[in-house]
Amino acid sequence: MHVAYRDNAQRERYIALYQRPMAPTRYPDQHCMEALGIEPSIRFLSHQLHWDEFADDLSNTYRNLTLEFLSSFDYDPYFGPDGYAAFRLFGVEYSFSQKEFGDLLGFQTTPDAIPETPMGYFLGKEVEKFWSDISGGGSQDPSTQLSYVIHNPTFRYFQMILAHSFLGRPDAETLLSEEEIFLLFCASQSRPVACGNFLLDNLNGISRSTEGVIHVGGIITQIVVALGLSRKLLHLRTYCGYTTMDIDFCLTRGLMRRASFHPCQFRLLVDSEAIHYFTLPDPMMTSVHDPANWSYALEGQGETVEEPRSPLIAEYTPTPPSPRIIVFSNNLSLQTSALRLLSVVERSQSLDRRWKTSLYKWECLIS
Repeated sequence: MHVAYRDNAQRERYIALYQRPMAPTRYPDQHCMEALGIEPSIRFLSHQLHWDEFADDLSNTYRNLTLEFLSSFDYDPYFGPDGYAAFRLFGVEYSFSQKEFGDLLGFQTTPDAIPETPMGYFLGKEVEKFWSDISGGGSQDPSTQLSYVIHNPTFRYFQMILAHSFLGRPDAETLLSEEEIFLLFCASQSRPVACGNFLLDNLNGISRSTEGVIHVGGIITQIVVALGLSRKLLHLRTYCGYTTMDIDFCLTRGLMRRASFHPCQFRLLVDSEAIHYFTLPDPMMTSVHDPANWSYALEGQGETVEEPRSPLIAEYTPTPPSPRIIVFSNNLSLQTSALRLLSVVERSQSLDRRWKTSLYKWECLIS
């Protein structure tokens, strides 16, 4: 693909971005969500952010197209009444306000939609409480807000969608950003949020950076499709496809481990500690509609596990052996091996007592 530069500034940015490696965008995996029993709750959270179509669009990455977009990307959220975003695709200039860009991708753009991570005291305290609720009282220190301390597997998986599908973060990244926690909070509380603004801000950061792997090629392709340029993609060679957050990815990330008694059932892991009183899939225990499911009792903390609210899939416990019928008989062939041994020992002891008694009598007679 030939790239027509806007000016020398774009050319220099293109050369700098060209030095950075590029990898596929990672998307949610429906089979994995179904296998873990979290698919309905994931759909609910996606719907709260108006991501019904965005989250299901699995897009390939086109290298030069991605580099053209990022090298030409300009964003000023405080320009005019509603910000300003501009970029080039196939040599054509496009510019949008923040609301127009959000409308383009189907995000919320109503006046009550929250446009950025709030700095206010009261909403900030609500977000802090939400983090404490889903992390079992986890620390508010940003350096300790890691994905594997989140208890509920639906929140864990949706956080990975935010990080890898929406924000294009590296696969190995486990530290949550302020934006991820806030978007999780908004989705769980059904609060309208202008996701287009968050996406523009993230793309701006990636376009200005000079290091790191570029994972947002699939997102650029989604923007191209939303602009009605799908036919032009047919003339391009795919640089790479896409990857999904499948079972193997979740196992590697420490979300769960396979149950020892069934290969299609899983033990939830919280900070590498297994939750033993239910197995995945169990939608009643993982549904985010019930705040009681936002955190679980960890055995390592000595907490009391409440009675389950639904029929649970329990770990396999060996069935106690049925009582054996013991035959008391003088006929050794009818006795069990243990009883026969006991009988032999008892007879030996009896003979020993008789021999000692006889020896005592003989000693008395001799004396």
